[in-house]
Amino acid sequence: MNLLLNHHLAQHEYLRGRLRTEFPDADEETLCDTLEGLSSLPEMLACVLRSYLDDLALAAALGIRISDMEL
Repeated sequence: MNLLLNHHLAQHEYLRGRLRTEFPDADEETLCDTLEGLSSLPEMLACVLRSYLDDLALAAALGIRISDMEL
């Protein structure tokens, strides 16, 4: 997962640089909107965040279960 995320991040940065070079007068909002359509980084970050939140919920549930079993 980490390798894939690094690849998407590198691709995003490359595209951002190219857009800045090709369209130096583009405002930040236009640049972000264009990048969103060209790069899958936002979807990849959302996936990583969902996985992290799932892990936190699972760890909390396991902690409760262990506490219940110790009683």
